[in-house]
Amino acid sequence: MSAWRIHLAPVCLVLLALSPRVVWASVPALSQARALVAQGEFIDALLALHPILAEESRSPEQEEAVWLAEKLSARLSASSDLLERYMWAHDIPVVAPLGGGVHLRAFSRWGFIETLNALGSGFRWDEIAGFYRYRHAFAERILAEYPDTKHRAAAEYYVIQPGRNAPDKIQRWRRELLAYVERYGQPHDAGPAMEVAMAHVALGGIYYGLWGVLATGESFDAGHAAADYSHPPAVDPDDMAAHAEEYRQEAIHHFAKFLLLIGGGAPFGEPHWVVSRLRALRRGEPDRRGTIFYD
Repeated sequence: MSAWRIHLAPVCLVLLALSPRVVWASVPALSQARALVAQGEFIDALLALHPILAEESRSPEQEEAVWLAEKLSARLSASSDLLERYMWAHDIPVVAPLGGGVHLRAFSRWGFIETLNALGSGFRWDEIAGFYRYRHAFAERILAEYPDTKHRAAAEYYVIQPGRNAPDKIQRWRRELLAYVERYGQPHDAGPAMEVAMAHVALGGIYYGLWGVLATGESFDAGHAAADYSHPPAVDPDDMAAHAEEYRQEAIHHFAKFLLLIGGGAPFGEPHWVVSRLRALRRGEPDRRGTIFYD
């Protein structure tokens, strides 16, 4: 990783913002970004896309750049890349355990994030999780600016916002995921296999959590009774039990669909937590109480 990249990138963005027109050709910028991706330099690849992302005119090259920016931004949020770049920039040895010697408050105020956000990424610090969260701004952009994009099916998955542990938020999330797999996950459909698989595993997790609440009577949120988590809310213990069994079967169905879709494609074997939850579902015993999701 060259030292000039991290120091010159903000300067380049400022100069481009002050210039009356973008002076870098779009295709070379996209080619440069792809070359950096091939080297595993994901942060620098995202920075390299700035000229084409900033262009006002739309083009096939910009469409591909927006989608590449979506994948790169999602990668940065889901990995240790940003943390390692911060450590490198502040001369903190990158050794195990990763993050040793890093003050989270200082990391949360890292000015370099504003350089990335000038591209349109919209990274925001998550105080609970202690990392920068990405809410798929580029997926939203490609759907808005390129409605007929070939990436539409995948992008539609990423703009579904997960729900909090409140019953109405969870049910909204569940409905949107079900609508997504209905649109793109049918046997006759050549939908995006990875995103459809991710939708199924998310649904499996939601139904597993709802089953756990209704089967145990233990609510995720002190402000809501366990009965509120069924749809419609359960009216008595028998109704809760019926909904719990319905959700148990749905969880099995969606986890099974996920495992079938990934087939032998998971390089390190089946996800342990999915297999563990399937066992618990088949036994009819929740293996643990857990949260469904926090924003």
